[in-house]
Amino acid sequence: DTLTGLGQFLDFMRTDKNLTDVRHAAYFMATVYKETWYTWRPIDEKGLGAGKDYGKEREGRCGGKVYRKKYYGRGYIQISWEDNYQLADQNLGLGCTLVADPERAKEPAIAYKIASLGMKEGWFEKRHNYKLSDFIIGSACDYYNARKIVNPYDSKTFGEIEGYARTFEAILRASMFR
Repeated sequence: DTLTGLGQFLDFMRTDKNLTDVRHAAYFMATVYKETWYTWRPIDEKGLGAGKDYGKEREGRCGGKVYRKKYYGRGYIQISWEDNYQLADQNLGLGCTLVADPERAKEPAIAYKIASLGMKEGWFEKRHNYKLSDFIIGSACDYYNARKIVNPYDSKTFGEIEGYARTFEAILRASMFR
């Protein structure tokens, strides 16, 4: 259920050494909330990539082997395309297991690492490699345009996710010991 998913996600956040700015945490939560359709659980992309090239069986190459799989979106932040699965495999040291079995991107611990490192390091948007620090650094905090990290073409969700981030930031700040 949703509460179990949220609890697990918060447990991952508590131990994430890369998550040091409360605003990064708030934006990360807002994005995952929306990307998982408010379930806090790693999911399949709605429609499983139907009508899109990455939703068709494709060749994924890794470790000298070729795999024929459908590389549609999966996870807390739905990665898609075989090259994104390869990137996550390499950066997480998973030894080609995501390319060979894309369903692993929905395993909560793997999905969390993909989402966390992907947002921090700019894995999701290949043209600009936007990352959290491009929008939230020092005194600057642009939750609205931070959506570009995951999907710069989904402008209809920019304001929605900005609102969630502001709410989560207020909750996180109120919950911290002073």
